[in-house]
Amino acid sequence: MKNIIQAEYYKLKRINSLHLVYLFPLLLIIVALYDFIRVAHNMDTHSDPTTFFLTHLFIVFFDFFSPFFIAIIVFAIIQIESKNRYWENLILLTRSKRDIYFSKLLILVSFSILYCIVAYVGFILGKSLLSFLYPNLAFGKNNHNPKILILFFRYTITFSMLAILFLNIFLYIQNSIIALGSVFFVLISSQFILKEKWAIYFPLTYSYKVSRNFGESYFWNNVMFSSIIWILIFTVLGYFIFVRFWNANSLDNS
Repeated sequence: MKNIIQAEYYKLKRINSLHLVYLFPLLLIIVALYDFIRVAHNMDTHSDPTTFFLTHLFIVFFDFFSPFFIAIIVFAIIQIESKNRYWENLILLTRSKRDIYFSKLLILVSFSILYCIVAYVGFILGKSLLSFLYPNLAFGKNNHNPKILILFFRYTITFSMLAILFLNIFLYIQNSIIALGSVFFVLISSQFILKEKWAIYFPLTYSYKVSRNFGESYFWNNVMFSSIIWILIFTVLGYFIFVRFWNANSLDNS
């Protein structure tokens, strides 16, 4: 397992497009900063600029684009394996499908964690910059840091769950239009069912639900419990299907 993970990281280091994992959240921060600066002169000095910057600007972009971006990253990594016939190399490196599956899973979860860490650090730096540019606004009035940290921890769990889900889907769907088009359609549609009670059973709504629970001072809630359960279900079920039905030759020839 250790050798496979090392080989995975060495291989992915040479893929320049994966730098978007940390560049994309920084781009979202820049867009949110631009929007804040554009409306800052109309803000009341008694308002809460931190909450405004987080919930009305940054999260609007983060909620909408992040799940689809993670889907693109997962699909790109799977496609790299297929197009460059890396699956055969993994088979030669180890005969264990278990090691192949869990190495992919750990790599993708690592990317999700890195994505959220960069987003969190970028947000904190962006808030510090705005506090310096607009000292008249009460950025330090309320200490939101613990709640913001909890929020990004929740995003980390949720995006890791989505990465595992997308891995188990894209291992068997190689057509980019069908795979990514379906994910995009479902992500858009999921916004219309957020208020339904049964939406908690639909994991693609969770990224939107996380932001709507901002302000809670505790980590665990229904979305987090459900995310952990889905992680276990997707991992166990995905592993079982992978071991029983996955075939490297069928993917490489597709």
